Amino acid sequence: MELDQYLSTINSLYKLDMVTELFGRKIPVLTQEIINQMAKKTGLYFVLTKNPEGNVCMANNKEVRPEFRQNFSAVDSLDYMYAIFHSSNFSSAEKESFGMGFQYPGNAEVFWVLTELGSQLKQIHSLKKIKSDMFITEFSVKGNCIISNPHFEMYSSKEKNYGHVYINESQFFENVPETTWIFTIQNHQPAQKWLENKKGQKMNPDDIIYYQKILFALSETEQLVSKINEIKLQ
Repeated sequence: MELDQYLSTINSLYKLDMVTELFGRKIPVLTQEIINQMAKKTGLYFVLTKNPEGNVCMANNKEVRPEFRQNFSAVDSLDYMYAIFHSSNFSSAEKESFGMGFQYPGNAEVFWVLTELGSQLKQIHSLKKIKSDMFITEFSVKGNCIISNPHFEMYSSKEKNYGHVYINESQFFENVPETTWIFTIQNHQPAQKWLENKKGQKMNPDDIIYYQKILFALSETEQLVSKINEIKLQ
């Protein structure tokens, strides 16, 4: 398989499991030029893998400390790029034309730190490993479950910066951080947009669980992005 064909396959597979509410269909595309520059900046060797879950070799196994890893894969590069793509230091214009002014790591240590954070973001954005016992919210008020007037109301006497996300005049998700409600990914606010897109519809039990997963994912994303923003590339 030629490198261009391989990269095209990896780029497609990488975003396959991520829900569109959390990445908006626009994610970085890995190119041969980016790989070449990444190798030059980090001093690591690029190696091919069969698929996004494939093991490269023991020298690149995640159980091996970063300073002893010698190789990086296409998926490592995409994880790094996914982390950078969510950085608040990366302008909207740069995100629209990813590759122009691309922010390369200053060394291998920075690369591996951001690669791990990007990998965690990707896992969160797939929602697959989010279980009900991890939820930060509850939905317990009985009603018709029809989304008619989605909005956020801050608690007046409870913990600061938390509140209810109402789907109608009487039913709500409780214990939602305000920062989760307003959190922005690629110029939209997923917690609000999901409900707005379903106005007039009835939420079934699966919808309620799915929305709670989105709220949890957004809360985790906020924390991971905060860590990404603290890292200096050079």
